[in-house]
Amino acid sequence: MSEDRKSLDATSLLAAIATKSGRSVAEVRSVLAGHGVDYKPSIAIPKHLCIRSLAFP
Repeated sequence: MSEDRKSLDATSLLAAIATKSGRSVAEVRSVLAGHGVDYKPSIAIPKHLCIRSLAFP
C-alpha cells in the first residue's frame, strides 16, 4: 500500500493541484499563499481548541 502513494515535494504537489483544478501553478501558489497554506513534508501535529463561551439564540 505504501508503494501506491507517491512522495510529493512542493513543486510536484503544486503541479498536481494546478492540473486537477485547471489553473496555472502560479495561480495555485498565489491562492495557497494568500490563505497561509504551506507545504510541510512531515505529519501535522494536531492542535487543541478551547471554547470559552457558547451561546444559542
